[in-house]
Parts: sequence; C-alpha cells; structure tokens
Amino acid sequence: MPGYQGLTLAVVLIAGAGDKVVFKRQSEWLRNCLAGSVLQIVYGAGHMIHHLATRQVAEAIAHVAAVSAGRACDGQAGAGGRAIRGRMLP
Repeated sequence: MPGYQGLTLAVVLIAGAGDKVVFKRQSEWLRNCLAGSVLQIVYGAGHMIHHLATRQVAEAIAHVAAVSAGRACDGQAGAGGRAIRGRMLP
C-alpha cells in the first residue's frame, strides 16, 4: 500500500495466528512495510484479538503512547498527530 513506508510513528501490530479474515502473512507484510514496527502473533486466537488478548492490546497501547510521547518531545510523531517524513499531519 502506498505511503506506509514513509510513516515514522510507533506501530505495534497484534494478530491472531488463527485469523481467517486478516491472515498472518498480511500482518507480516505490513510489519515489513513499517520500519521499526513490532508484530505480535497470539497463538490460539483468531480475528477478534482485542477481545481475546486484552492484556497484550493494553500493553501495546501503553508502549505506543510512551514512544509517541517521547517523539513529540523530539518534534516528531506524537501529541495526536502523525509524522510522515518529518512533518506533522492533523
């Protein structure tokens, strides 16, 4: 997908190994497009991962918030914006 390679914000992808809607290979492809992103595969889970792996989802949100807050101090992504190649978007 165009534009993913230019994103500089923190990203954590969480996918269920048994997801029949968004297959694991699609999550791996997206992780490869997003430099610095993290992919967590939850075995024994399917598509509704936010219902099944609430702890992992909450931890991922906390991680992204912390990283984004640090970047906001550096003039990068954070504080509600998205940074693409160094410029803030609404």
